[in-house]
Amino acid sequence: MKHQGISRFLFKVSLLSLPLLLLSLFYVCADPFKVIWSYDVYYRSGPNHVTLNRDYVSLETFLHHQSREKWDSFIFGNSRSLFYEVRDWALSIGSERSYHFDASGESLYGITRKLQFLERHQLPVSNALIILDAETLNTVTNSQGHLLIKHPLLSGQNRLVFQMEYFKTFFSRRFLVAYLDFRLCNRIKPYMIEECLLDERPIDYDVRHNEIRFGLQEQLIRDNPDAYYVPRKAIFYTRPVQQTVAAPVIKQPQRTELLEAVRVLTSQHTNYRLVISPLYDQVRFNPADLAYLKEVFGADRVHDFSGINDITSEYRNYYEASHYRPHIARQIMSIVYGIPE
Repeated sequence: MKHQGISRFLFKVSLLSLPLLLLSLFYVCADPFKVIWSYDVYYRSGPNHVTLNRDYVSLETFLHHQSREKWDSFIFGNSRSLFYEVRDWALSIGSERSYHFDASGESLYGITRKLQFLERHQLPVSNALIILDAETLNTVTNSQGHLLIKHPLLSGQNRLVFQMEYFKTFFSRRFLVAYLDFRLCNRIKPYMIEECLLDERPIDYDVRHNEIRFGLQEQLIRDNPDAYYVPRKAIFYTRPVQQTVAAPVIKQPQRTELLEAVRVLTSQHTNYRLVISPLYDQVRFNPADLAYLKEVFGADRVHDFSGINDITSEYRNYYEASHYRPHIARQIMSIVYGIPE
């Protein structure tokens, strides 16, 4: 009788565990975040649906293709750096062996770790374009969350801990229900887009440079600007008339990271530029922070486009309140490198 009771208990436990086991098997096979299996190409042109960790993708793509492409020029920064297109940058640096080494919500920690990674593997950095803002400088430790956490090869984090971040995200109720709904019914719930978990925007992807472009949006704006901007009017909020200035963010931890970054760049004899983005909020980058960047990196290598100016005053220079368009990036590069557009 005692053995029968134990058998029934184990049978019930097995039945209760079966859905979890099946979902776990589905997770491993589907690999929705593309962190379990290895891929030559992590994006496809068109909608990609599940938002990936751009930091992880950038390093994995680099590892897969560097031996063939032999990149020696790199664009660092957050998602705003995507719009500094390689074909435009090549006109300024005279090289097309360029790679987008960006990350979503990139941090000073992430940029420095990527420079260290390249140095550690004795890979040349002939040119570097670093796109940043106050938020970039604010973070000097590994980021949190499955979309922002750094690749273990950069952070030194235990790979199992890294993988558990994605396992927990997959089994969170908000993601799992919406993801299964998407897989079964081919529909995306609005909150999943708002939380950057799923995305239905089509992209153009060039694996050779790890470059994402929003060609469809650009075409729509060129053909009929009102068709793009009128439905998004509420996104472009009214900014203060008076210039506001950001609080200082560069403290001792930031100084340590910045000095390490410039050490790597200097040792590599890199032709580098730092660009402070022209954000839609028109908040001016802190003058004390700007002065420190110029002191460390060189006044002629640091270019500040923040605050109220001709770029930020025109809302049609932006896709939305976070990202400016490629023609603005081209304009900035022409100023930064002293080359007419």
